[in-house]
Amino acid sequence: METSGTETGPYESNNATISTRDVATSFGATTDTTETTQAFTCTYTGDDDVKTVAWTNPSGVVTDNSAIVTGDYASGSVESVYTASSLTKTSGGAYKCTFTFNSGDPIEKETTLRVYYISELTAFVVNPTKISVPFEGSLEPSITWKIGGSDYDAETNTQLTPSTSSLWSGNAITFQLAVDMTKFSAGMQPLEIEAVLGFTGSNTTVTTDTKIYKRVITTGLASSTTVVTGDSKNFTCEAAGESNDDFTISWSMEGTVLNNTDSSTITEGKTTDSTTHRTSSISLTNIAGNVGTLECSADWTSPEETTVESEGEVDMRDATMAAISKKNADGDGEMSVTAWSLEKPTVAWSKGDTAISNENDKMEISEEVSGTSYTFTLKIVNMAENQAGEYTCTLTYSDKSTKVLVTDLQASSATFIGHTSPVLVHNASLALTCRFEGPAEPSKVQWFYGSEGSETEIASDNSKFTIATGSYASSNQDSTLTFNSPGADQTDRYKCKYTITGGEVEETIEVKFRTISAAASTLVSLDGTISLTCTYTGKDTGTVAWYHGNTKVDDSPASVTIATGELASNSQTLKLTMTDVSVSANTGSYTCKITFSDSDELSAASTVTVRTAALTDSAGEAVSGVAVTDGVLDLVCTYQGKTAPDSVTWSKGSDALTFDGTDNVITNGVATKDSIVTYTSTIKRRDMQRADDGTYKCLFTMSDGNSPMATVAVSVVTVTAASECVFVDLSSSKSQEITCNYEGASAATSVTFTMPDKTTASGTLGAFADNKQTGTYSVAGLTTAKSGEYKCNFAVSDTVSASAVTTLAAREAVASTSTGSLSVSLIEQATVTFTCTIESGANSITWLKGDTEFTDYKAIESDLSEVELTIATGSKGSYSCRGSYNTETCPTTHTFSSSAITVTVTEAVALTQPADAVATTGTGASFTCVFPNPFGSSQSYSIQWTINGKSFFGNGDYYESGVKVIDGEITNTEPDSNIQTVLSIASVDNNAAGDYICSVKWSSVFINSDAATLTVQGITEDPSDSNVVSGGDVVLTCKTGGTAKSTITFHKTSDDSEVSSGVSQSDATEGSLVTTTGTLTLTGVTADGEYYCKATWGDSSTSKSSGAYVHVMSFSALSATTEWALEGAVVEFTVSGEVTLRTDGSNTALTDSSGKTVQVVPTVKWQVEEGGSWSDITAATTGFTVKDASISDASGLLKTKIRVGPLSTTAQKLRVTLTYATDASKNFFGGDIVSADQTANPVYISAFTKTQTGSFAKVGSAVTLTCVAAAGSKPTFRVLLDSSEVKGNSDITVATSGDVYTGTVEYTPTSANYFIGGQTLECEITWDSETVMAEQDLTVYYDCSGKTITTISEVSGATNTISYEDNSDGDRVATVTCPSDTSTDQFSLSTSGNAGATATCTKESGRFEPAFLGFCQVKSGATSDGSGQLWNLQTLGIEVCSDASTGDYTKANMLATLTKDDDTCGFYPKVPCLKDSTCTLDTDNTGCSYEASTTTLTIYYQINYKTTQFKVSERNAMYKIPSGEVVQFWGCNAQNKRDLALNDEFLKSLQDSNSSVIIQPNQPGNTDTTSDTSKTSDTSGPGFKILQIVGAAAVAGVVFSALGSAIFVYYKRVHVPTGTNLITNMEAFPGSVTLTEA
Repeated sequence: METSGTETGPYESNNATISTRDVATSFGATTDTTETTQAFTCTYTGDDDVKTVAWTNPSGVVTDNSAIVTGDYASGSVESVYTASSLTKTSGGAYKCTFTFNSGDPIEKETTLRVYYISELTAFVVNPTKISVPFEGSLEPSITWKIGGSDYDAETNTQLTPSTSSLWSGNAITFQLAVDMTKFSAGMQPLEIEAVLGFTGSNTTVTTDTKIYKRVITTGLASSTTVVTGDSKNFTCEAAGESNDDFTISWSMEGTVLNNTDSSTITEGKTTDSTTHRTSSISLTNIAGNVGTLECSADWTSPEETTVESEGEVDMRDATMAAISKKNADGDGEMSVTAWSLEKPTVAWSKGDTAISNENDKMEISEEVSGTSYTFTLKIVNMAENQAGEYTCTLTYSDKSTKVLVTDLQASSATFIGHTSPVLVHNASLALTCRFEGPAEPSKVQWFYGSEGSETEIASDNSKFTIATGSYASSNQDSTLTFNSPGADQTDRYKCKYTITGGEVEETIEVKFRTISAAASTLVSLDGTISLTCTYTGKDTGTVAWYHGNTKVDDSPASVTIATGELASNSQTLKLTMTDVSVSANTGSYTCKITFSDSDELSAASTVTVRTAALTDSAGEAVSGVAVTDGVLDLVCTYQGKTAPDSVTWSKGSDALTFDGTDNVITNGVATKDSIVTYTSTIKRRDMQRADDGTYKCLFTMSDGNSPMATVAVSVVTVTAASECVFVDLSSSKSQEITCNYEGASAATSVTFTMPDKTTASGTLGAFADNKQTGTYSVAGLTTAKSGEYKCNFAVSDTVSASAVTTLAAREAVASTSTGSLSVSLIEQATVTFTCTIESGANSITWLKGDTEFTDYKAIESDLSEVELTIATGSKGSYSCRGSYNTETCPTTHTFSSSAITVTVTEAVALTQPADAVATTGTGASFTCVFPNPFGSSQSYSIQWTINGKSFFGNGDYYESGVKVIDGEITNTEPDSNIQTVLSIASVDNNAAGDYICSVKWSSVFINSDAATLTVQGITEDPSDSNVVSGGDVVLTCKTGGTAKSTITFHKTSDDSEVSSGVSQSDATEGSLVTTTGTLTLTGVTADGEYYCKATWGDSSTSKSSGAYVHVMSFSALSATTEWALEGAVVEFTVSGEVTLRTDGSNTALTDSSGKTVQVVPTVKWQVEEGGSWSDITAATTGFTVKDASISDASGLLKTKIRVGPLSTTAQKLRVTLTYATDASKNFFGGDIVSADQTANPVYISAFTKTQTGSFAKVGSAVTLTCVAAAGSKPTFRVLLDSSEVKGNSDITVATSGDVYTGTVEYTPTSANYFIGGQTLECEITWDSETVMAEQDLTVYYDCSGKTITTISEVSGATNTISYEDNSDGDRVATVTCPSDTSTDQFSLSTSGNAGATATCTKESGRFEPAFLGFCQVKSGATSDGSGQLWNLQTLGIEVCSDASTGDYTKANMLATLTKDDDTCGFYPKVPCLKDSTCTLDTDNTGCSYEASTTTLTIYYQINYKTTQFKVSERNAMYKIPSGEVVQFWGCNAQNKRDLALNDEFLKSLQDSNSSVIIQPNQPGNTDTTSDTSKTSDTSGPGFKILQIVGAAAVAGVVFSALGSAIFVYYKRVHVPTGTNLITNMEAFPGSVTLTEA
């Protein structure tokens, strides 16, 4: 809150001005608003002296008082609010509130209003071309467009172009953003656009935003499409938006929506793989009407309704013409073509090859155009018979396409004479005549009824019809159909048909029978209602309306009801009902009318006569019941109608009333106006008694018997109020009972009371006795508002009641005071207002003191309802007001008094006066006042304290010349309903000495206390702020003044600890003033600190000085104690020394009397350390450059700089000394200060090494790279290989040891580089954006360790054992070893150029050479062999060794022969090893077989070696039968002649036949030329290759087909170990056979 300062106040006491005035505002220097209404609030706080409050705006003084609300002075403040409304762009400017006072200067508060009005964008825009943002306001704005949350970028947002459509003028500007929607992709998501307006000199921004939606047809319709007759056409539309769930696609033709029908099929769905596109297709079939503009529409409903369209013209061309055309009723031949297309075709008519054109009175060609429909007609006038035949109509379009239609125009015709369809029949009979016209007489004529396709022939014996057919004459013949009983059920389609040669001629006609009738032609209304009925018969429904005369009856009033029944059984009932009818408005003709869609109308009329009779009282009010309360009955009966009645009669019940002209009088009169007769009959009957109760009737007799009448119930009663005037004093009663008395022939049924506010309440009805009853009502919660007339209403019957009125007056006098209480305690000279409130008023008001009228007051209101009393000593007492009330209708005067007001008087003297006080500087002091509070809470008061006649502020602070010199606090309380105020001063000084007075004020009433004096003793001179060089001495001085000497101590401000060392004290007395001086000497000061002195007097009172700040002058800044730079670089050190003297810890500078900063300038000396001692640096010292010292105006520091360099790898240590001179006048204590050592250090790499496992680096083996650098902080390490960064197995780790940093990374090479001479490794450190490099060579070899090799092949049973030896030079040698020989197998190593006994992997190649090792071969010894011979027995004609064999040649005998150990027969004498017993014959695998189909005998044998054989040659010599020898099997056991003869035949065959008879393989002998014992070489015939798998000790047998005349078989027995399989490859070539284990 701002404070205006001290103003002259409205009251004074003891020459003290009491006033503190503040004005706080709701606004600052500027006020920004975006609203059109702005409220400004100014709140004044201070005394009650405000005179006026005024507001001004840029237009001047605000005169619209309704815009300003200024409150009353309350609780010490006045609030004024000015609401500026209807602000516009030019409303910006100065707005100011001004408070003026009865005395003193005004206070003003002002703000500058700045208005900002931006036109809000709509939330969404679809497919915009631009976005405009108009702005109006006080400041010119700049705009930032935000696109999707980011600032506009011309390169990115190419679809958008910002501009201004108008420049800043007239406080307005319009910004514009052009939008090129074609550059946005279809299916884009909504794009948020925000306009942010900023203003120079204002932090206010205004924004508006919108979202751009792109909704488009991506695939549209062709501009024009033609579809020929009978074809269909597919049309496709695709649309895109933000989501294909949000829109649909619809189709329409010429504005008519198309759906799935026979002629249109719609297929719609989401585009495949898209969430934003939707496709719809429609297939249109060429039908009539599908011509015009086809439109596909994509429709969105949210967030904004949007429709995008594509349209194209569709020309569905088609045309029709009836296959058969006929003459019309005029005898003209007529043919018509109806065509549909976007363009009108040209038309040509022809008959055969003859073209037809317009020919007057013969041929008429015409056309009609209706939109895209065209009708072309050819009429042959007075068609002749020879003009019948086929006619052709050719339609030609602009694209040269044609449509040809043909019709057969017939000369014969049938037409209806005298009728056209439809025939409408109303209440009449009907005969239809059908005329045939043609060149020959018809053979038959028929009549039909019914719809087309379901016609029924009318038989001649049908009783409903009569058919009469005339003779054929003059080319004509008529047939007539007569309807014998016409009615609605015969409404139908009728057809006549003539049968002629070659065909039929027919014509149809529609017949509709309809009737309508009124239920009554005339109606007389006597009861005020009209009810009319019409009945319609027919098959069709129509539109029903009723008419009164020519005016249609409106059924909107509640009094009119039109009811139209359902059409059932060809009948429908129509009703009109009207109530509250009158003669003038409702008499006349009423017509019911039905209108049909075929323009037919039916109507029926009724004439209505309205007659009314009504009873009223003499005032003309309608009555249904009459209560006679004064003995006189007045009734008026009025008739209205178009004719006058014959007479009028009156009766009571069934008895006619008589009239004597005196007590019973009747008066009749007739008047006619506007053709309406009004007949009035008035009766008056006096001296009505209870016996006259009953129903009275007047009857107007009419000649036609329709006589109207009216009746009324009459009761003779008396009703009176128990009291016509009732007065209630509300101070004593809040309720009142009202009573009425009733007398009558019968009891009242109920009683109600009507209140002054016209509401009704039920009363209490008393018992009926002696023809009397009472009715009562209690008015509860009575207030003056309930005063007025209360009407009691006794109900005699449902229509008769009687009433009386009671006037109730309720009044109350209510006294109040301006204090808000009836118990008033006031101080002398105060004023109080008494108010007497009497709701609804009084005739007069009188004020009383006690019971006596009192007039010693000031009348504020003329009716004395408000008076003002000035309080004096004698004002104590009891006061009240008294009112009086009467009226003309209630003239009795009533008085009523208020409650009493009690007044007590308080004397204007402080109850407790402030007391004198003595305080020591720095201690607290307080004063207390207690005042009476006679006003209680009814009035606010203010408290004021003064010192030496000058006012404190309300918060207890006291200012002089704008500076606060007393920091006080005022506390106000209300103990025991009194007012207590306490002024507390926490810490007094000499400024607080003086006289203190407290005051309390209520408006213009105040009480001043007596003065209290405050005496102060304390410190007169505080120790002064001092500055000292670091390590120097300081002296602080403190002095006190007072009536006695003091003891002075010094203390540290930081912890209040006493400083005892270096303290001294002296005293001096001058008069009554004793001055004590104390000093504190601080030595070797190195740190800032604050000190104070404390004085203590003999009475134990103390005083504390303000702090004296001791500032140590030192180096305020060193650029660095250690400076790092690259080796060879130059570094600079800057030392900033203090030269500005300070006064506190906040570095506040000491200034002289002119306000200039006080500074002390030292001398500067730089030194360098050399060999452990310091040497001065001069201009001649190399490697150093000292710059002149300078003082910065900005920092107030002296700066000295030195450059060191270029740096070597050795650090340089420096320091600087500043020498200051002492200046006592400035409390400055000088000396030398020496800086800390400063070192210039080089940044360099001291080592870059690599280590690896073994003597060289190799692929796949980690190399540890270590780089050691010196730097001022941790550098960034990188390792490069040929300038590319090495990707280590992990990140580089950096170890720190002081200023030395060691970077280590483990790098595993992935490729060798020895063949390119190795590569260069680099260690790069980056420090302070500078880099240092060191190099190291790296040669990488292949790693042969762990490499393996395989043998080039493997042989089963021969294990290859590979061993490795790693040499120290990095080579790896592999060796293959074969197993040792066994008794059954022999092993050998097979090598080649690519496979050796050893292979070596070198670090230079990284691979084995040769690439493979040789493999071990196994030579398994043979344990058996076998062979045989084959015989061709064709010439012998016998079978040997077969099931058909006999004698010696059976299988058993042959086996015995072959296995017999014999010298001649069998295998023993032929096989060498059998002969020398080195083998045995295996009889199980020895035998013979015979093939009958080839007459071939095979004998075979197998031998088992007694010792394993490894050489083929040796085996061949042992088991093979020598070449040329034949195993004999004949003649070995001959017993009969047959066998002997066969023996001879065998011998003869051996002697006479060539080798084709007995074939055995050649025996080449030992061909063992290789060490491969797994191979057997034999010589044989043609070559074959056969693979056979045999089991243990199996026979490998191969049968070779004949080649030429040679047929042979060769057997070889091979031993296979038990439990294994042997795969053998047998290769047979001319001259050799090789069996190899596969």
